[in-house]
Amino acid sequence: MKKYFALLLMLLCLCASAMAEETGEIYGVATMGDPAELAELIDVAESAPFVPENLEKAVFGSDDRTTINQTSKYPYCAIAYLKVKAHCGCEWTGSGFMVSKNCLATAAHCLVCKEHNKWASGVTMYFGYRSDKNYTYRYTDGTTYWYGANPYASGFYVADDDWAYMKLQKTVGETVGWFGIRHANDGQNGKTFTVTGYRNGVLKTSSGRVEILNNKLIKYNIDMQPGNSGCPVYDSENYAIAINVAENDLYNTARRFTSDVINGMYDNGMFD
Repeated sequence: MKKYFALLLMLLCLCASAMAEETGEIYGVATMGDPAELAELIDVAESAPFVPENLEKAVFGSDDRTTINQTSKYPYCAIAYLKVKAHCGCEWTGSGFMVSKNCLATAAHCLVCKEHNKWASGVTMYFGYRSDKNYTYRYTDGTTYWYGANPYASGFYVADDDWAYMKLQKTVGETVGWFGIRHANDGQNGKTFTVTGYRNGVLKTSSGRVEILNNKLIKYNIDMQPGNSGCPVYDSENYAIAINVAENDLYNTARRFTSDVINGMYDNGMFD
């Protein structure tokens, strides 16, 4: 493990010199591996949200698919509009959200080309996005990311481990703020949460009750659309309990922040 991270550090240094001007380069990819490897980690249940002093807070609401025009307000400015490129030449968009000063959470499938099964080669992140020329913050530097599993590896989509987090080179969260994260336990079943994400560059939000689907997933009838993948499912205190990942005719789905994922984030220095 130490040798792996030493090699990863060398790759980081090499890649930094070749960093693209407009798109953040992807430096490394790592799976979490067997959850049993995390047994010695501390039992972390949550991390707290953060609002910079210069940011105005937005009022938590329960409107059905409300368009957010004031994207520069917290917590909306902590949600990123992702423009992603892969080595196969494909490009697509998605959502993500800051969970610490230098860590962004998203869905693993937001970093994979579905058509060619190729991982992303670069990501541009817009915070407080209104247009390519109107935003609060744009991040184009490099990242290293970890993920649960390639959701398309079996030839069809699997949501169970469709999570990823990205360590940024800069402390973006100190400018745009970040969400707290909480372990999604069964006591949250039936409570009201909000889903806020980007679709074609437009930020929309909606609220509703969630239900536990299994030990990794929650389901809800909160309205969403493709492009919202990777956005947060969060409560009135701006604690995210899950990452929005999928939709079907019956319900929409999010990957829960389970203790092994949160502990892994701590172990990989996401909250240092």
